[in-house]
Amino acid sequence: MLTPEQKREIIARIKEKGERVADLAKEYGVQPRIISGYLSRSGQSSGTLLELSKLKREKEALLKIVGQLWVLDIVNAVPSQSKTKENMRGADKGIDGVINFVKDIANGKQEYGRLLVQVKGGGVHRDDIATLKGDIEREKADGGVFITLEPPTQPMKREAVSAGSYKVKFSPAEFPKIQILTIDDLLNNKEPKVPLTVKPYYKEAKKFEGDKLKNQRKLVI
Repeated sequence: MLTPEQKREIIARIKEKGERVADLAKEYGVQPRIISGYLSRSGQSSGTLLELSKLKREKEALLKIVGQLWVLDIVNAVPSQSKTKENMRGADKGIDGVINFVKDIANGKQEYGRLLVQVKGGGVHRDDIATLKGDIEREKADGGVFITLEPPTQPMKREAVSAGSYKVKFSPAEFPKIQILTIDDLLNNKEPKVPLTVKPYYKEAKKFEGDKLKNQRKLVI
């Protein structure tokens, strides 16, 4: 017989992490129908929760397939030195990339700032944002961008807001020190708020090659 605390934990793991009923039933030593009964009696629609669970698993699988490199490319971030194409699909811990931006322009010279980027799968919570805050302070970065498959919780949003904001010298605007974006946000063309992004060198190279080809075509015409 499961305790009330175990029942709440099971429901939360299905709802928030997308875990399978069969797997949880095996872990807790009960029949799957028992857990389905808990879902029904808790006022939750078991069908809806199971569909949500399936959707979250599919999103997790999608992130593993396309990899974090795709996410970093979308936000114009350079993969961190510890990340390579071979290990980007692994554990989602630490700093995954860096967005470089122009912080000041004076006497024809540019000063650059950094935003640390972390890409996270499921099971996100306030502590993840607190950890990113610590990473920003340790690395002496200007801010951070937290990208997740799941919508951020209210405690996560409050933790991000508590980090404050930063400014650049050539603009009166203020920028949030920590920004939270979801994969759905990126798919809907939402981008991090960055003063003036410095695009990674490979994007500049692609643009140069594209312009070169256009000029060649004009010459042929």
